[in-house]
Amino acid sequence: MSKDVKRPYAQALPLAQEVVGKLRPYCHRIEIAGSLRRQRPEVGDLEIVAIPKYQVGLLGPDYKQPSALDLFFEGHEVPLIIGGKMYKKGQRERQKRFRYRGYQVDLFLAVPENWGLIYWLRTGSEPFGKWCVTLKGWGGAMPPGMQSKDGFLWRNGEQINTPEEVDFFNELGLPFIPVEMRDNGRWHEFLETVQQGVVDDGGV
Repeated sequence: MSKDVKRPYAQALPLAQEVVGKLRPYCHRIEIAGSLRRQRPEVGDLEIVAIPKYQVGLLGPDYKQPSALDLFFEGHEVPLIIGGKMYKKGQRERQKRFRYRGYQVDLFLAVPENWGLIYWLRTGSEPFGKWCVTLKGWGGAMPPGMQSKDGFLWRNGEQINTPEEVDFFNELGLPFIPVEMRDNGRWHEFLETVQQGVVDDGGV
């Protein structure tokens, strides 16, 4: 998160929507994340998750070539605080940061195989994210043998694809937790309600 002064949700949302609208033609998928997605009353920076359009070779996306997003930023000479020209190293870029009308924008880059995990991670909140990746034995939600690392979910050393956010929750053995329940420990309340519903249904 940036150290910028937080501003009202109603002021930040239209600007985030403007950014998404400008970048959508250069992405397979792009969505607002962070505190805006959680509809917090005040917002610091604008967090967005996107799958850029890459040139495709025989083995799939060619990360050694600039993506459509790279060409857009370079063509419009957008000053990047983080990111830019990682393709020259043959590496897939994972984040771009720039400023838009006084806001810091963090653009987190995913691929179809890990969209769900990245979208969950960058939606927050931070305490909710920490709870999800903490092993169950330590009071979290992560099953034994699983971990979140390098932008993917892993089980016993094998990569697990999470193309949708619900896939991430399914792998953890959790119901889909609504974004409005991901702050202030409210996910515990939600899970208790779900569990109570299962118990009640079983008693009918």
